Amino acid sequence: MRAMDSDYQLDDDEVLDDDEDELQAAVKHYHIKRNQTFSVKESDPTCWSIRCKHCSWRLQACFRATHGLFKVRKYNGLHTCTESTLTQDHKQSDTHVIEKELRDVVKNDPTIKISSLQQTLYNKYQYQPSYFKVWEAKEKAIGKAFGDWDKAYQLLPK
Repeated sequence: MRAMDSDYQLDDDEVLDDDEDELQAAVKHYHIKRNQTFSVKESDPTCWSIRCKHCSWRLQACFRATHGLFKVRKYNGLHTCTESTLTQDHKQSDTHVIEKELRDVVKNDPTIKISSLQQTLYNKYQYQPSYFKVWEAKEKAIGKAFGDWDKAYQLLPK
């Protein structure tokens, strides 16, 4: 999938991805980098529809069984609004997005402090997610890198 950037334009009906999670991650990453937000209007396993609260920007992508891929059905170009206020935390920055961003850092140093991870995100995006969001994202990254601790504990001989 082609990553979205500030100059990214989609053609109608362009194939995005075969995975809704990857589609959502790319759109969230795009909005975080541009300090813009969106609201989800519809979300189910076959369709994801979002729009901007401040302008007429919209995107709708639906799963096409004939192709087995998500395709953009509706898209009206770049945002026409500008988000003038930088927030301490970003609405689209959930623990899944943060986990993907920090996965390699945590894998290389599982003992890294949350404050260091917050600083890493601040240096890259100029916003600082809450301590709890970063802590939860770190736990997810450790689980993906090294396996689930609870399952590993159950496998130990009694």
